[in-house]
Amino acid sequence: MKLIFSILLVYTILFASEDITISSANNTLYEKFIFNDLIANKNNFKTNNNHKLVNVYNLSKNDLLFLISSNSNDNSCHACVSKMSWYHLKKENNNWQIINKIVNVEPDYGSWGSFDIPELIYIGKDKIAFKYIVSYSQQGISGDKLDIQEYDNFKFKKILTTEFGYSDSGVYEENEEHNNWESKMYIVKKDKPYYDIVITKKGKKNQKEFEDNQIFKYINGKYTLDKN
Repeated sequence: MKLIFSILLVYTILFASEDITISSANNTLYEKFIFNDLIANKNNFKTNNNHKLVNVYNLSKNDLLFLISSNSNDNSCHACVSKMSWYHLKKENNNWQIINKIVNVEPDYGSWGSFDIPELIYIGKDKIAFKYIVSYSQQGISGDKLDIQEYDNFKFKKILTTEFGYSDSGVYEENEEHNNWESKMYIVKKDKPYYDIVITKKGKKNQKEFEDNQIFKYINGKYTLDKN
């Protein structure tokens, strides 16, 4: 397996998280089209009426996806999550317009009045997905979970969920932890509709040095671990 993996790495691209920057042009589109639409439909939000543009995803040059957070002033507890809205804007005949929208939905992940912001990745030549890496901690244990949702025609579908890191170092004395490992994700570009996904895991597991290379293939609408 290690030999096979070393060959695969030649054809892989690591998708790393980047700082989010929203251009003034996109911010203007948000204020002109989306914010006004949110205000016009304020009855959908009840008390969650503080809207904030958190990211803009370029599907193509004239095709944009806007992610908006909506919150109330008192929604800041550990278990509190802001509402999520998606707007699809497209430029046609030199005019921008709202093509579709999903408004005021409960996100899967978040806390302290916010939600986790996904990263757009390509899982095929023309296949788009959103990658979430969600961190958690409780009673000395911490970890990360990877969640990938395919995006197609303004619909989101979960296609891969797996543990992405784990540590129990907060339970034991310093350097005495039983588990402490982390992961990296790679996309393997191949000549097929959906690329393979490789996840490398490395660290300590059950008090032993641990390294694992996993290949996930797209089968029947989701990514499945290749056990061959």
